[in-house]
Amino acid sequence: MMRRVAMGVWSRGRRVIRCLADDRGLLISALALVSAIRLGLRVFPVRTVARIVGRLVPREPGSSEDPSRAERVSRAVVRAGRAVPGADCLTQALAAQVLLERSGLATRLHIGVVRDPGQTVRGHAWVESQGVIVIGAGVAGQWSPLLVVEGARTWSLLRRWPS
Repeated sequence: MMRRVAMGVWSRGRRVIRCLADDRGLLISALALVSAIRLGLRVFPVRTVARIVGRLVPREPGSSEDPSRAERVSRAVVRAGRAVPGADCLTQALAAQVLLERSGLATRLHIGVVRDPGQTVRGHAWVESQGVIVIGAGVAGQWSPLLVVEGARTWSLLRRWPS
């Protein structure tokens, strides 16, 4: 059973890598990052994982000359998210934030909540770069903001979740 699951994940991963031959390096980075963040969020609190991945971002931001870089990062992270079982919006948002900032683009990660008609509270995470929602755009407008993080390195400055 476990071997069949592992082979299925490997097969999906290979398929994803073949889809974006021109962005293979970016896709491999996205797959590794989404996988590591997904595993980390199963073991540690979100703040701990975010602080660790925030260290992957250089202190001095670079500048991206490529106007399509945000779209390419988004596409790679979404495809990687499909290949990694259980990679939810928070996992993908953290991965996108790191990859965008490593490319020299400023980011803003949002975490919000919404109450369903059945009074169930759900959460969602999305990332903006250059005023455009890069990851999580489909439902971002419905959510009440709970937390906004300017840049991946900012996680290390947060002492606790806001009340």
